[in-house]
Amino acid sequence: GWLSPYTNGVVYIAMELDPGVIQAFQMVDDGNLKPIGKPVSTEGRHPCYSKLDTSGKWLLSANYSSGTVSVMSVNEDGTLGQPVCKVQHEGPLIEELKDRQEGPHAHCIIPHPSNQYVVACDLGLSKVFVYEFDAVTGTLKGE
Repeated sequence: GWLSPYTNGVVYIAMELDPGVIQAFQMVDDGNLKPIGKPVSTEGRHPCYSKLDTSGKWLLSANYSSGTVSVMSVNEDGTLGQPVCKVQHEGPLIEELKDRQEGPHAHCIIPHPSNQYVVACDLGLSKVFVYEFDAVTGTLKGE
């Protein structure tokens, strides 16, 4: 899985499962992690990367096997809300890579420092997607 730290002692662990889930954990005094809230679906398969937006109110997820990216809300206590946005990556495969890539494989998603854009890399399509990000609603627009 993938571990995304958060400043208030909460970390988010993406479980590379099918269907994919992300669980919030609180770091306790002895250094162990205690689950908080319930695991939340990424609405994709095998999430391999997650990252908080710059406000800390949204968690972005890249789902490798389904070739999707999703956004879920982060509650004030650090627990996760349900996904509010999911985007399926689409596009032509590069002919020279068809022997290794059969479809989209989102593998990274990062917010721009302005929090107005999100960039997602897709290994299967050999493409970088740039989305407009609405930090009020958590939605992605564009490519």
